[in-house]
Amino acid sequence: MDFTYDGAFLAGALSGACNVLKRLVAQHLSEKSLDRIDNVFSYFGDREFLDAAFKAAGPHRELREVIVQDLNILLENNVL
Repeated sequence: MDFTYDGAFLAGALSGACNVLKRLVAQHLSEKSLDRIDNVFSYFGDREFLDAAFKAAGPHRELREVIVQDLNILLENNVL
């Protein structure tokens, strides 16, 4: 198995990250920019999108593997 996927957990984590980000930048951005943050997180936190993106044999498998490899390199080099 390549990975485990918990859509509810991931959607919740993205929602939490959105809230934290907005609190951090609220004093520096306009309401329109804050709405854009909501739109981005709403799109990527959508369960249908997440289910399609993390489908084991889905069309996004190659891209997902590249992203995982790049994240692993960043972790190994203490960038993240």
